[in-house]
Parts: sequence; structure tokens; C-alpha cells
Amino acid sequence: MNKKKIGLNAIHRKNNYSFIPIIFKCNDNCISCIVEKNKRNKLRTPTLKNIKEDIDRIAKYSTHLEINGGEPTLREDILKIISYAHSKPTIKHLSLLTNTRMLSYSSLVKKLANFHKLKIVTTLYGHDSKTHNSITRNPESFNQKLKGIKNIIKENIELELRILVHKMNYLDINNISKFIISNFNPNNFSSIIFMSPKMTGEAKNNKNAIHISIKKSIKELIQAIKILEKTGFNITLRHYPLCVLPNKLWKYASSVTAEETEIFFPKKCDFCTQKKSCSGIWKSYYDLYKDYELKPIKNEK
Repeated sequence: MNKKKIGLNAIHRKNNYSFIPIIFKCNDNCISCIVEKNKRNKLRTPTLKNIKEDIDRIAKYSTHLEINGGEPTLREDILKIISYAHSKPTIKHLSLLTNTRMLSYSSLVKKLANFHKLKIVTTLYGHDSKTHNSITRNPESFNQKLKGIKNIIKENIELELRILVHKMNYLDINNISKFIISNFNPNNFSSIIFMSPKMTGEAKNNKNAIHISIKKSIKELIQAIKILEKTGFNITLRHYPLCVLPNKLWKYASSVTAEETEIFFPKKCDFCTQKKSCSGIWKSYYDLYKDYELKPIKNEK
């Protein structure tokens, strides 16, 4: 099943995965946000009744539900929403995509720990406040995020850490890896995911500030992964075509979060022997850079 709307806000993907934005307001102002700020401010925040109706529909289609926003933890009824989704037996996996700033309050995290299906997903943009906050455009973001992450780990809630790699932080991702090793251990995260950015919304509006070709960032990406590999962290690459990666990184690059309408395989990819194993590129990336970086793989390296 392709990506389709199944409720007021709920979206279903073909792989038994659905997501629902429960709020469009955010307490960060990320320069790389995939939704345009002006558009986001005009969207109507759904009522609790609307959300429950969407969850009821999702439970008929999906085994995995992601709750996102905006910043979902800004809703006062966030626990009611999670509890309702958690109560659905057909929903086996429940994730909360959050900047974790509100999770700097330990009382909220303690309550979230009661939901055994729940995984928290968050993105780290830099190894210090200077880099991270320049992207979130909020001076409190980095310190609150770290406090939130530590609260999550303390309560033994599953945590996925994402690193969105773009022009403003690609030279910092080695430092991010070192920071992770210095402050955490492999058991703290179910996965550390390096992602290439989707160039829509604010990201597209700010493309000169954040966009960088994949090939230009590969050297730093290889080194950052090498640092984490040595200490046993679970690593994943998302939306990196195999032909731009060295063979040793292929094992990490099978994960795809986008639907078919969002990713793109140029005509030349039809001649690649690894197409079925490849994530392709963001359609929005192709619109900017075309396919000059891509070279069909004739056989396994």
C-alpha cells in the first residue's frame, strides 16, 4: 500500500507503518525542518477526539504508529494520546518523534516509562550548543535536549538517536561521534542513524545555508561511523545511495523511511545491479542536484 491519508491527519505507508502529527506548533525553529514555517502556523491542531478517530483507523492498517508534530510533547494531553494508542493490540510498536526538550522534566519521562511499546526518537545536530542551537535557532535547545536524553536513558525507555547531516554540521559529525562515546554507551540507544536531509519546507527555503552534495560529506561520514564502530554502537544510514558509499558501509545503508513518491531513481539506475537494495535519493535532492553523483553499480564491489 502506498502512502495515503487515512484520517484527518493520519498517514499510512505501505510497510504497516503510519504516522500522525498531533500538533503543528514547535518550541524549536529548525532551519532544516521539512515543513514550511508559515504553512505550519496555518494548520489546524486536531482535537483529542480527532486524534482518537485517526488512531482507530490506523489500528486497522498498521502495526507501527509514529506520533509526531510539530513538537508533540507541547500538548497537555500527550499522555492521554499515547495511552490510547498504546491500548490498541494491533499496534505493536509506538514511537514518539520529539526534540526531547520537554523531557528535561523528569516527571513526564517517568510517566512515559509506563508504556512498554514506546520508543522515543530524537535528532542531535551538533556536539555542542553552538552548532546544535544554530540549527534549531533556539538558545535553550542543546542543554534541554541532553537533559531529556539522560532522563530517557535513566528510565530505560528505548531511544533512537538521529544525526541529520547537512552543510551546517557535516564538519562536526566526527565531534558528534566522539561526544556520544564520551557521554553514552552502546546500550543507551537502539540505533544511531545518520540521515541525508529531505529538501522541502524550511529546508528548501534555506537550501543555500544547509544543502550539501552527498559526496562532499562522505569523507566525514566514513570517519564518524568508524569512531562509533569501534565501541559497538548500532549504526544505520538512511537515504544514502549505495553507489556513493564505500562497500564497507553498504551493510548500514538498507534502511528507508520514505515512500516511493518521495524517493527517486534516475533512469541510469535501471542498469544498477544493486537497485533493489538501494534507498535511492530524495526526490527533493534530485530536483537540486540531479544525478551527476550517481553511477550504476555493474557488480558487487
